[in-house]
Amino acid sequence: METGSIRLLFVIYIVYLLLKITFGYVWTMLEGSLALGALGYALSLWIPRKGQCFWNQDGPMLKLRTWICYFHLWLNPFETDKLARPSLDGATLEEMGILPSKHELKLEQTRPHESLDQGYEDSVEFWARNEDGSILAIKVGLRADRRAEAWFSWKEGAGGQIYELAQGTSYKNVETSSPNSYKAGGLNLTVLEPFRRWRIIFNGILRRADGTLFHCKLNAIWAAIDRPIQNKQEGDPWILAQAAAALKLDTVSSIVSLRQRVLSGIDQYGSVRGIMSISNESDETVKEVEIQVGGLKTKDYAPYSVKQRVTLQGSTETGFGFSITVQSMEGITITTGHLLIPGTTVVHIDEFEEPDVRYLQAALQRDDFEPKSMFIRFKADARWFNVGITFIPNPFVQNQNGSTLVHAMDITFNCVRGRGMAVFHSPISDVASDEPNNESVVPLLVPNPIDINLQEIPVIATLRSDICGHTSICGGKGASLGLMLQGDPASWGENVHVPDGLCVTTEGWRAQLHENPRWKDKIQDIAACLVQEQFDEKVLSQLQVHCDELHELIKNGRVTENVTSAICQGLKSIFGDDWTSGRRFAVRSSALGEDSEDLSAAGQNDTVLGCRGRDAIEKALLQCWGSLYSFQSIQYRRQNSQPIETPMGVVIQEMVEADAAGVMFSRDPTTGNPSHIVITANYGLGESVVSSISEPDTIRVSYHPWEKDLSNQFKVHGIDIGSKHSKIVMVQEGETCESSVSEAESKIACLKTEIVLKLARLAIKIEDRFGGPRDIEFAVKGDNIFLLQSRPITSLLTWTDYELLHEFDCGALSRSDVLTKANVGEVLPGALTVLTSSILTKVMDLVIQNSQSSSMGSKMSYSPYLMRFTLISHQQVFFNYLDGCLPTIVEPKKNIGHKALDVSVFGHEVTTQRYVDMAIDRRGILTKMENFKMGLSLGKNLLKSMLHKTFPSLGSYEFWPALVNISEDMTPMEAFVEFQKVLLGPMPAATKNHIDVSQNSTLFQLILFMTLTDNSSEWTMDTYSDATSLLVCDDVEVESAGVPKDLRSLSQAIAQNAHAKDFVDCSDTQDAEKWMRSNEDPQIGVAFEQILSKFHCRCLREFELNVQPWGEDCTPLVRTIKAMVEQNLEAKVVKNVSAHTPKKSLDQKLDDLSQKLSPKARRVLKFIVPYANGSQASREKCKAVLIRHVHETRKASRQLARILRQKGFLPNESLIFHLTLYEIQDLVATRSPGLIQKAIRREKLFPLWNENQFPEINEGPPIPIQPRSTSPEANREVVDRIKGTPACRGKYVGTARVVVKLTDAKLIQKGDILVTVSTDIGWSPYFPLLGGVVTELGGLISHGAVVAREYGLPCIVGAQGATKAFQSGNQLEIDASVGVISKLTEQGSTSTT
Repeated sequence: METGSIRLLFVIYIVYLLLKITFGYVWTMLEGSLALGALGYALSLWIPRKGQCFWNQDGPMLKLRTWICYFHLWLNPFETDKLARPSLDGATLEEMGILPSKHELKLEQTRPHESLDQGYEDSVEFWARNEDGSILAIKVGLRADRRAEAWFSWKEGAGGQIYELAQGTSYKNVETSSPNSYKAGGLNLTVLEPFRRWRIIFNGILRRADGTLFHCKLNAIWAAIDRPIQNKQEGDPWILAQAAAALKLDTVSSIVSLRQRVLSGIDQYGSVRGIMSISNESDETVKEVEIQVGGLKTKDYAPYSVKQRVTLQGSTETGFGFSITVQSMEGITITTGHLLIPGTTVVHIDEFEEPDVRYLQAALQRDDFEPKSMFIRFKADARWFNVGITFIPNPFVQNQNGSTLVHAMDITFNCVRGRGMAVFHSPISDVASDEPNNESVVPLLVPNPIDINLQEIPVIATLRSDICGHTSICGGKGASLGLMLQGDPASWGENVHVPDGLCVTTEGWRAQLHENPRWKDKIQDIAACLVQEQFDEKVLSQLQVHCDELHELIKNGRVTENVTSAICQGLKSIFGDDWTSGRRFAVRSSALGEDSEDLSAAGQNDTVLGCRGRDAIEKALLQCWGSLYSFQSIQYRRQNSQPIETPMGVVIQEMVEADAAGVMFSRDPTTGNPSHIVITANYGLGESVVSSISEPDTIRVSYHPWEKDLSNQFKVHGIDIGSKHSKIVMVQEGETCESSVSEAESKIACLKTEIVLKLARLAIKIEDRFGGPRDIEFAVKGDNIFLLQSRPITSLLTWTDYELLHEFDCGALSRSDVLTKANVGEVLPGALTVLTSSILTKVMDLVIQNSQSSSMGSKMSYSPYLMRFTLISHQQVFFNYLDGCLPTIVEPKKNIGHKALDVSVFGHEVTTQRYVDMAIDRRGILTKMENFKMGLSLGKNLLKSMLHKTFPSLGSYEFWPALVNISEDMTPMEAFVEFQKVLLGPMPAATKNHIDVSQNSTLFQLILFMTLTDNSSEWTMDTYSDATSLLVCDDVEVESAGVPKDLRSLSQAIAQNAHAKDFVDCSDTQDAEKWMRSNEDPQIGVAFEQILSKFHCRCLREFELNVQPWGEDCTPLVRTIKAMVEQNLEAKVVKNVSAHTPKKSLDQKLDDLSQKLSPKARRVLKFIVPYANGSQASREKCKAVLIRHVHETRKASRQLARILRQKGFLPNESLIFHLTLYEIQDLVATRSPGLIQKAIRREKLFPLWNENQFPEINEGPPIPIQPRSTSPEANREVVDRIKGTPACRGKYVGTARVVVKLTDAKLIQKGDILVTVSTDIGWSPYFPLLGGVVTELGGLISHGAVVAREYGLPCIVGAQGATKAFQSGNQLEIDASVGVISKLTEQGSTSTT
């Protein structure tokens, strides 16, 4: 700033003071801050430039320098690449955090190679440990010279040995990486959803400390625990200001730039869960280890020749995590860090006690430093934390040039045990000089750039041309051959050749299609089949007819003259005039997308061998083109979301009259073991191997690159001699035929050892050049090897069943999390499809997060990067007990409020003092001010509820047609954009409404319980009985109770009809439905239609998108009506006296209570009970509104699926439910076949996932209960009595009907006592048949409890183990006055009291 500007600031400041003094105004805090700020800004600009004489002084001036530097850092925040803060009020799904933004994806992806600066490294690292001492360290760093640094180290348990990469952490040639993947050294780290989930794959050789070699396979998922921390953008300005002051920086630019010099990278806490398979290379023993470790992921772009730096990373048994970095710069040390508070957020460390970091400062200044133990103390979240650290001797990771050492460490964190790692970095000068044979090789999958547009693409391209390296022009096979022929042919080695030839480009196909309009018409007929409303067997038969007709048309056609002439001229230019008579050619299909990592298309399109002369090549060319539209090829593309109308390249390559040929894999195609090269070969042409005509020889070669002696790197490991009873050979006429192999030849290997070893070395060279494992076709003639094809091995990245099951599991830094199935097990039972989880469950969680984070006094932050409350594990939903039920603690001891909440939600007491202590450990005890703020928030919500009595329903069914209008003329992307309006409409508001009302309903019940008990912690069964009697909603109608009421009325009307017997005798539900609709009594049909209209969106598992509600499939309702009518006709009606008890006034209910009330308690109850009952009804009403929105989402999903199926993006519409919202977006943009295959696998596995059952309370990762045996005796427990919580008074004796699945509910008979896990509205039709209800899950506000109270059915909830203790047919007595279910030893008469 110029001197004149500074003077002007001083003048303004003096004038300002004079005005204040003159007019006698009292200064406000804001005005004073502005004035001091203006003065400070002026001084901060003037002192460094004009006051150098005292600027560099220490003492008091150091403090002033610090404040001035802080002021500049505060005024100049680093905004580059800063992530936007999501909000539930956002205008798009990205702004809400439901979908990742493009900016988030950019920050997580690899940098383009051309943007990498020399000396910089684009890296991603995973550091993780767990309580038992297991450690996992992973890193891939990509560099500008196409090299990479790869780490993979694993230690199993505290006493386990360390496994490291057999080749150390040397700098290897980088594998070609897609934008979403980091690949090197056997590692493949892929972004699944930015800042939310990564996939970690390792397949390589590890060396144990004792030198033993192991083949290791790891398939794991990393899941975020909290938001990403952008260190540059979020670094604490005060700590940086202290460093700037110590460095005596005297310009604004140098002060501000210090942030970029000191801080870098994006840190994020998360956990890794997967399966590691470890097999001993010597004895081939295999063991599998389940890995669950938590820690830090770091994504960075920074110089790899770093300054001296130490990073301490740790986590505790209670879920805290921290990262502290101490680095040396120009003679000073700078300490920064952040702390993860479980269930709350990530905060930056504000202050370190100076003596604490001296130990680490010494580490930075001594090369021979041996870490032992230390103590560090820091302040964050307004609390002090004490960390004791003991370093484990011997580094866990040590790269070869010694620049990085990693030590494991044991920690105590505020007296809680934990584990961690210390990473010591030392500066290095030139890493390239430290490693031999570091030739920078450009991967072949990076084709040479071409300066050509689509109008200039020729109809043919020689295999050596740059054009041929592009898959969009020559297809997959042609591009692969073209890339192998580019550059120096001798680079493959002596006597190694790639047969020459040319490729008919996709432009050649387009030219041919342009001259054949009948072909176009037939292609349109095929496309028309695929867009039919119903893709059934009839349409499939039509499709096959059209494919066969087009196939024949193409095969019998003629190649256009310009294409034929170009082929002839091209072959002549390559082979001379004798190409027509002296040479034979292989004509191979080369479709777009073929031979890629995602799609092999092996055998889908034709190859013709032994073509000689122009006519034979033309005929073969037409056959290849025709195969593109064969039925099998069309089906393959349809089933993998590939375009049906697609061009094709065709390779014309000189054939080799081989002595032997086959296929080799640069690593084991089954296990992916990189130390095993597999070669399969037979005599003659390779067609016999590819088409499995004859059993080939299988030869395994061991590859040990870590051996210094080159002669020991490749050794023949084993040979399995195949039968080789026949071979394929060429005959003089130019064709091929099958020929027998002599007995003597069949008993020996068809390849000599020297050729085998040469092939093995060649396989590794090809893998290096292509940047990944390869499947290579070859031929051998004498001592010459011919490379015929090279494609990726597609089987190595296949998703395992374990990965698919745990792909969306919530992250966990420790095993201290407590998850419950209560409540969510009732509303969201069983497994959910991933689309449901990614939409509805996500919205629910974000609404709760928003509510909690916006509450006054709450420390929780809104973070869409993880689920905080509705957590996923094993594809099922759990509720976060600690953060959801104990979000705030007002006193250190468990109190009556906890007990009342437990009874309302769980039906029994759950909270223990240990759980309270765990919650205090996470968030501390509320201060008086925080407690006051929280009380204001709760009071505001309760007041709002009281003013409305029942909350108004937000949104209605009529709003939806205007919001979502997906039409058939839309493109897939337009349809997806339209589909997003579902979530931008009333859905979040309806969800918020339902959750708010549910919370208030729980609060009213808390007040009711506390009033009944007079704040006493001693509760009797009379307490529960009195509470349930007061919660009977006599004055308001409960939505879910309307289902059984209406069904009972309808069944009584049918039973009184003269033809009721005909209804009961209907053979199936469709006939029964038809009888009701067409009955001579119109009231029956009207009543049935009214039920369907009123409850058309309701059903079992009604929050699941992939179900049919009653309005679409009324079978459950009709089946129940039939059973009720039949029971009425047989006069086996069990009269439940309590069901017909006259309604009582509130005064009468209070008079009838078992406990004597004080006048004050009576007044409070008279005031609060109507609101408690009203909130129950309001909760069900709001839920019904939300379910209507869920159904509209369901219908919109189906509309989107229909568009995607008709456009060829989905083979089956049902797969839409097995893709997440983000995956659908990706599919629409990329047509990824990998996503389709994953969705197909999920659909197949879903029934198994849905079978899993879990305990009500789960500490740490949930573990499924062992499946129930098919034998009833195997599941029985010798228990005669089970206790639970009374939800509705009464005593009843009847027959037990144990029903775990709703599909078995048809077995329920009139008067049965239902014993089940939980109920939702899908069970409502059966309530009129019941005599009593027992559930294992649920509280006093659960569905079963509410509906049972409406019908006066004796009901007990929270009866743990009831489904195993009893079996169908047992005579039970349910006494809901004392909460006991008893098994009678003798036949008891059916009765009720």
